[in-house]
Amino acid sequence: MSIKNLLLIFTISLGILSCSKSPDTQSTAMSADINGVHWNAPAGYGQYVGPISVMLQGVSNGATISLTMNPYNGATYYAFGGANTAVYKDNAGNTYTATSGSMDISSTSSGKLVGTFSFTASNSTQTIKVTNGNFSIVF
Repeated sequence: MSIKNLLLIFTISLGILSCSKSPDTQSTAMSADINGVHWNAPAGYGQYVGPISVMLQGVSNGATISLTMNPYNGATYYAFGGANTAVYKDNAGNTYTATSGSMDISSTSSGKLVGTFSFTASNSTQTIKVTNGNFSIVF
């Protein structure tokens, strides 16, 4: 795993750990199909990371999807790459970083971000496809 990926995972983890807000406990905070298998995260977290970044994370049964927008520009389209990142960590501890994909934030009202995402991600041995992703996460 590259230093860049390790730094990204560390930064995301630090952001989650420093978040004092309780998780969004609505019925589904984030969901997606991972290689065709549906994944549903009832717990979701949203946090401002630094002065211009936003990080969203869904957690379910030891698996997580983390989405970071840097810079965060409100309700708009974001392509993954550079500082806009998507990371999937499965319940076995394997981490996959997006090599392509996008996210579209459609609403930012009442302290809630709502949108969709999809991405292709890989690690040193495997590539996965995350499709039909959606989120509704309260900050």
